Amino acid sequence: MIRMPLRCWEQMSKERKSRKKRKKRKAGKRQKEKHKEKQKEKIIRKDNGEERQKQKQEKGIKRKAQREKQKREKKRKQEQRKKRKAGKRQKEKHKEKQKEKIIRKDN
Repeated sequence: MIRMPLRCWEQMSKERKSRKKRKKRKAGKRQKEKHKEKQKEKIIRKDNGEERQKQKQEKGIKRKAQREKQKREKKRKQEQRKKRKAGKRQKEKHKEKQKEKIIRKDN
């Protein structure tokens, strides 16, 4: 063993202890920083999740509106078709009546 005065041994042990404490403090700070980063990431992920949910809801609403619009359009077209057919039928009836009138006049 190396011969040194007691004061030196005490000084060295104090330095060792202070180095250990410094290391621990640094490690603690590092852990705190990591924890803060993780919390930030969690918050960001949560915000992103909420944002995605909102987007999905908006998309769903848009789709629903689109479907409703298509249904209305389809009904409108059906009604138009019915009216056209009814109009054609009326024209045909009218033509028939006209023909009958002409035939009656001739007789």
